[in-house]
Formats: sequence, structure tokens, C-alpha cells
Amino acid sequence: MVWGSSEKAGSRTADSEIHLNDQDIEAFFIRNGFDVRTRDACDEYARVRFPGLEATPTSTQGYCSYTLNLSKDYLLQFRPEAFMLDMDTCSEVKAIYGKYAPTTTYLGKVQDIVIQHLDSHVGSPAMHVYLHKRIPGIPLSEFRTRRKMNGREADDKIYNKRLMRGLAKVFAMGFRGRQPLGDVAMLAGSISKGRIGESMRWRLGLLNGLPGEDLRRHVSGAQSRLDSVEASDWCLTHGDVLPGNMMVDAKTGRLTGLIDWAEAEWLPFGMALYGVEEVLGEHVPSEGFRYYHDHEELRQVFWRKFLSLTGREAMQLRQVEAARRLGILLWRGIAFDDGRIDRVVEAGRDDSEIQKLRLFLEAPSVLENSDKVRHQSIFWDFGYFSCWGGVEWMRMRKRRAFLRRSGDEGRDSESVVQNVMGKR
Repeated sequence: MVWGSSEKAGSRTADSEIHLNDQDIEAFFIRNGFDVRTRDACDEYARVRFPGLEATPTSTQGYCSYTLNLSKDYLLQFRPEAFMLDMDTCSEVKAIYGKYAPTTTYLGKVQDIVIQHLDSHVGSPAMHVYLHKRIPGIPLSEFRTRRKMNGREADDKIYNKRLMRGLAKVFAMGFRGRQPLGDVAMLAGSISKGRIGESMRWRLGLLNGLPGEDLRRHVSGAQSRLDSVEASDWCLTHGDVLPGNMMVDAKTGRLTGLIDWAEAEWLPFGMALYGVEEVLGEHVPSEGFRYYHDHEELRQVFWRKFLSLTGREAMQLRQVEAARRLGILLWRGIAFDDGRIDRVVEAGRDDSEIQKLRLFLEAPSVLENSDKVRHQSIFWDFGYFSCWGGVEWMRMRKRRAFLRRSGDEGRDSESVVQNVMGKR
């Protein structure tokens, strides 16, 4: 979703780099069963609900939504029934990740929309409206492109280290908000499994069809460790940790937050660590994805910061590594086909994905990185930091209560609209 720039629909990125043009926008409405005149209805909704503000389409559009700029602080987003946001999840995300996650308010439905036809695969033709408070900055993908265009790549190491420390902080926040699968809260239903969490075993079965004996050995290993991974700590996990969804300060490169939490769900901690690999290199024409020369050093920067915030003794690193490999297999081993995630990547058709899959699976493990950090004589006060894990859940709950009493979170939609209009 365009809480800053891009969007995902499934377990793989859909359109981190889809740039604005009328054909893309029209395709969104048609694809979801709406007449193209529905766009006019959405634009009219923005004009009526926010008079005096000039609502214009964002420079990038998501696969699952139509998004308008309202002001420097707010975005208005339209989503079909099939891609509605779970507002409880939005609240949990904000409570756990604080300033690194957007604030979202549900405004209702667009009235008098026009549909093409009733199609069973499209579902209900309703169009839902959300107001998002922006996360400041620009996407990391854009930040890196700008630096290349301006010939300023010489000091990228400094920016990459800043990024890794920022990512480590976000992952640490997720870890502190963890819940064990067998916890009373999980059994009571306050934490429910989502699309990926419910289907990990089935999806791993699909991956037995991966090309190459080496990849199938990784799948076999993941299957043998699945019970242990499922029994580990579960965290509210971002659904697509990619450069297009990481917002950074345009001048300093510091991480300001993550956008596109539409597919966030509770998953075993470590499954989103494929995102660390995603930012340690870039796509090179004719070569595919290639790591930066200092990628191993940057991994240690990440783990040094992460472990300083959580403590090595607060987690089972073997389980985290097993979850990391499972995440890589699911996110890079299953193809994205217009939102469907039921096809294994194929040689000759998804070669870039297969190349990245192999590269990530052969990367240094969590245990290797944590041991290197430890052997570098980095001193942590484990007694101090590990206690954070025991109290962070309560802090998160208090933060959520505070957010509901202040700001946009938890306020009725009309008061938020008045705030956007500058009337409060």
C-alpha cells in the first residue's frame, strides 16, 4: 500500500517500482471488477470529504489500491473488498513499531460506484477508504537511485551501516512484542494465524517441486525443522521487507519507517530476515542480484545492534536461523502471479528469482554472524538487555492504550478528517 510508495499482494512483491500512468490506474479498477468511471467516484469522494485540498494520484501506485496525495502529511487510499485492511492488525502494528509504522484510519465506503460485472473471482464490488498518515522520507530504492544518478556512491558504506542499524532496531521492536505459540494469549485467540502462518506446511510441500537437487535439500531441511519453528516465539511480521517499502531520510539515509503493512501477520520470529539480504546488494544487468563487497561486515553491523538491544540469551538462535531459511524459501521460492502464491518458481521463467534464492540460502547464518560479533569482544550487559523482552509486551500494551487516547490512532474518523483539514 502506498503509505509512502509501494505495495504487495501476497508473499512476494507486486509492484515496488510501478510508476504512475493512467493505464496502470485504469488497470487496477478493471482488474477488480469496477468500471473505469469508479476512479471518478473516488476522486469525487476526495473532493467532497476534503474540500479545499487538491487530491492528486501518488507518483507510484500499488497493485491492490488507488492512492491520492492529500497533503504533505496524509494520503487517501481506496481498496476493494478483497484487499481490505484489518484495522486490529493496523493498531497492533502501530503499538509495537511506533514511529516506524504508519497511522491508519478507516473512513468507510465510496457510494454509487459502477461495476463492470459480477465475477466470482473478484468478490464484492465495494470500495473502502483509508486515511494514512505519512511516514517521512523516500523509499530506499529511490534513495539509492538518486545517489547513483548524482555519482555519490563513494560513501555508501556509511549510509548502509546506518540502514543496518535502523533495520536492527525495527527487528528488535518486533522481537520484544513476541508471543510464544503456546501462550495463554494465543490459545485465547488474541493472536491468530494469517494466510502464511496457516499454510506453511502446505507451501513447503509445494517447494518440493523446486528445480535443482540443492534447492530441494534446503526444502527437506526446512521440513525437518518446521515443528521447532512453529513452536518458537511468534512476532507481528511485515509482509514484504524490500527496499521499496523502507523509508529513509533523503539527506542522511537513516531509516524512518516501513510502509506496506497490508499483509502483516503473526509469524515465527526470523521469517522476515530475508529482508536483510535484500538490502545487502542490488540487481546488476546481465548478472542478476549481486551482494555489495562489504556485505559480510554489514551483516555483523546488523547483528551487533540487534543483539545489543535484545541479548543473545533472550532467543534460540537455531530456531531463528531455521525460521530465516523458511522465510527465504517461501518468499523467493514461490512465484507471484497477480496475487496468487501457489506456483513454485520455474527454470527459464523465473531465473532471477532462483538465482536470488540460491544466493540467500548460502549466505552466512544467524549463528555464524552472532559468533563473529561475540568473538570481536563486543560487550553487552545481558542482564540489562534480556530483561527488556520480559517487560516490552506490557510496554507495547501501554503504548497502544496511549495511541488510542492521542493522535489519530483510535479517534473517530470525522475528528481525524477535521484534523487533516486544519479545523482542529
